[in-house]
Amino acid sequence: MRKSKKVNAIVGAPDLRSPHRIAVDTTVLLLGWAGAQDKHVAKHAEIYNNKGFKTIMFNSAFDGKHPLYLKTSRDIDGLVPTLDSELADPGRRLLIHTYSMNGVFTLCTLLYHKRFIDLLKRTDGLTMDRRVTVI
Repeated sequence: MRKSKKVNAIVGAPDLRSPHRIAVDTTVLLLGWAGAQDKHVAKHAEIYNNKGFKTIMFNSAFDGKHPLYLKTSRDIDGLVPTLDSELADPGRRLLIHTYSMNGVFTLCTLLYHKRFIDLLKRTDGLTMDRRVTVI
């Protein structure tokens, strides 16, 4: 079995201060689809950044080509430190945006992780996109 690539989370800063109270205290967590590249998800993150939200993007190493590599979609080591740091502020809230089943797999892995068992208690919204067109 081939070794999976090391994947890290990417943090995006808001482009402007949002007049909306929710954007000030909220980070959008974008969990990419199988085979997604950072540049593809970054275009979606930019939409949130333009609205004043801070973003965290994460794409697992799973490329969707072979089911034996599905376990790579469960590797969240590159996301854990970034999410820990972001949630260190007890007032910080999340919006979660998952793309396709790979995003859902990543979210489920987070929820099974002891450190993030109560993640949904700090989540104000969850968007599940089922089909992504690369823009």
